[in-house]
Amino acid sequence: MSDVAGGPAPASTSNGRLVPVGLVVLLQIQKKKLNVVTPDGKVYRTTSLIEVESLKVGSGGVIAAIDGGWVLDRHHSGHPAEANEHRPHRVLSIGFTRHYKLIESEFGWAPLGAAGENIVVDTEERLHHEDVAKGFVIRTSGGELELDPPDVLNPCVPFSKFLLRDPGTPARRVVGAQRFLGAGMRGYSMGTSRVPDYATVEKGDLVLRRV
Repeated sequence: MSDVAGGPAPASTSNGRLVPVGLVVLLQIQKKKLNVVTPDGKVYRTTSLIEVESLKVGSGGVIAAIDGGWVLDRHHSGHPAEANEHRPHRVLSIGFTRHYKLIESEFGWAPLGAAGENIVVDTEERLHHEDVAKGFVIRTSGGELELDPPDVLNPCVPFSKFLLRDPGTPARRVVGAQRFLGAGMRGYSMGTSRVPDYATVEKGDLVLRRV
């Protein structure tokens, strides 16, 4: 990855004013799928998530420096697993501490970052899709990164069972958990087509949303 030193593109002139969301408190890379196939079916595991101090964000997705080398996020366009199923609108994901507090109140636990987001932002707001539909901007030391409009990260069955801590839980409880985790509670995914060169995102950077 010889071009990771590049900076962010100038902020877009998209319509709407910017409203602060909060500061970045967690950054992580996802090396493999979180849903693992076992003899008992698919199981949600967080072992492929690696917390880092900074990420590089580019048009292809997210990478991070780990143990002296560059590691591609599972959703990066260059990741081998994306060869036949790459989704450019889902290369980066963002979650929020307020959502984790609500999830913890519902399920009794919610490890920060367990949903697999690349970026977790500290905020007291519960952010619905209509609140963030115009997109996020990350204010870094090198400039502003404007991200593509986000999609809701819908909760899968294995993740719902992970929070319920009961693989054999009745289907009705799983459906109820998925309903609670929907509408953006699990976070949002988005593309990075407006970030042509790799730009650094660090803990403490400010995330804003367009309104």
